[in-house]
Amino acid sequence: MYNLAFMYDAGNAAVEKDQTKVIEWLLKSAENGNDIAMYRLGVAHAYGLYGVERDTVKAAEWYLKSAENGGDRAMFRLGLAHDLGRHGVERDPAKAAEWYLKAAEYGNSMAMHVLARFIKKNGENGSAPDPRMAVEWHLKAAEMGNLFSMFDLGIAYDEGDGVAMDKDKALSWYSRAAELGHAEAQFNLGLAYWRGDGVGKDIETARYWVSKAADQDLEVARRFLATELDMGSADSADFQ
Repeated sequence: MYNLAFMYDAGNAAVEKDQTKVIEWLLKSAENGNDIAMYRLGVAHAYGLYGVERDTVKAAEWYLKSAENGGDRAMFRLGLAHDLGRHGVERDPAKAAEWYLKAAEYGNSMAMHVLARFIKKNGENGSAPDPRMAVEWHLKAAEMGNLFSMFDLGIAYDEGDGVAMDKDKALSWYSRAAELGHAEAQFNLGLAYWRGDGVGKDIETARYWVSKAADQDLEVARRFLATELDMGSADSADFQ
């Protein structure tokens, strides 16, 4: 039933595109306990998709149903909702942490990443910041391929925040994130090569990575290219 819903969404030789049918089949699938269909209904109501009116209260209701049926994406959305005060729910950091943790324990790498940032700022239970535990969750997320946590690990090892400072590990994590297209990681990696910080100074490699970041419209990278790498006039301390 769930797959049929998205056949109507895309349309093909067998069925014509029909947004009404999308909702109809999502509802049938949800009634049969499909947590992904419940989640998709939440998204539909949250953003007014497939011909339904935007209704944040209904969105939260569907997210909750999905989460109660083991839907990790819905758990993550509920965490965001409570963290930011969205989808008709009041801001509640404790509930946000609870839902982030549940989604993370179900293996949602983005939830792990956001939970790590939450813990670094608020602590596990909102009592005090905990950079060490934040690093532990970033490691779990990075091991699952989350490039955002790879970048944050680069920062952690670069600055000794929650772990002992280790320039080699910082460069390793920056490199992994950069290879996956993370613009800030590309810039930081280029800056390390430009300075010779933990690696042999290499202006051409620095130019390569900073250019990659600039190509993604990272403003600090574009300025660095225009001033330091192309004109030799900037102070790298300005580009932290």
